[in-house]
Amino acid sequence: MTPLFVTRTPDLTWRNAGATYTGTVGDLTVTARRRWWGGAWRLAMTAPAPISDPIIIFSSPTGMEHGFWRDVACGNADFDYKHFIFSDTPSLLGYLLGPATRAALTALEGIDAGATLYIRGGITQVTAECEATAEQVVTRMIAVHRGLATDRDASLAAWGERIARAGARPEAAWPPRAVISTRVGQLRVSISCVSAESSEDWFESVDTLRTHVGGFNDRPGPAWSVAEAAPLVEAAFVIGKHRYAVTGTPPLSLDELGRAIRRGRMHGISVGREIELTLHGLADERQLSAAAALVETILKPAASTSAYR
Repeated sequence: MTPLFVTRTPDLTWRNAGATYTGTVGDLTVTARRRWWGGAWRLAMTAPAPISDPIIIFSSPTGMEHGFWRDVACGNADFDYKHFIFSDTPSLLGYLLGPATRAALTALEGIDAGATLYIRGGITQVTAECEATAEQVVTRMIAVHRGLATDRDASLAAWGERIARAGARPEAAWPPRAVISTRVGQLRVSISCVSAESSEDWFESVDTLRTHVGGFNDRPGPAWSVAEAAPLVEAAFVIGKHRYAVTGTPPLSLDELGRAIRRGRMHGISVGREIELTLHGLADERQLSAAAALVETILKPAASTSAYR
């Protein structure tokens, strides 16, 4: 007897080989294998991951698998309480495991309380186990994949709306990127983060998402920088829990730098042939406005008597 999850999902192209069914639609592939005992079916649906970053995400309501041991939070208290979640890049977790994905997983768990989501190596896999009569299981698995894309796009759109108020022009694609026009030229905006496996302290990897604002410096002088100082490095000044060390001779006073760093929640400033400001988190309009203003102050056009300037 053909399982109902096959006959009730005609949008997929199905192939049958004994106790195995394989269905495809677009970039989604689902493989269903019948267990020899009990008649239950084990389904695994794969598709390309929603982002190109080499991220690992695992979510299960039944506990640890694959050797993952660190339970992290996605930011929703109810979902976090009911699920074991692992990610090697927890600073990006909240942008993907959002409301659409959580709702789709919860609906799938109504069929299989042990359904899992696993993203690794650029592939997303959703697994579930059910009876042949579970006609909605494939549809709900597809909804999880679609939910990840929906949450990614919603995160990008929300960020784009925020930074547009700072005059930035965001790109509608992952990873988040934008361009800011200033009086001293255009500045590039991009992000980076550190995975837990390469962080000295695993817990600190939650706060390793950084926004980079940079551009070309066509009036370079002596290079200088300001950066958050390591514990044993002497600090020039302290802002909250962050200690900052200065290299070279900045053209601004420490008070001026401190105010700009505080307003922009800056991690560091590097000035040479190029200028780059590193900001904590996925920067909002206040941070980007502060970064653009600081760049304009540092690279302000030189006074000129030319009629063409």
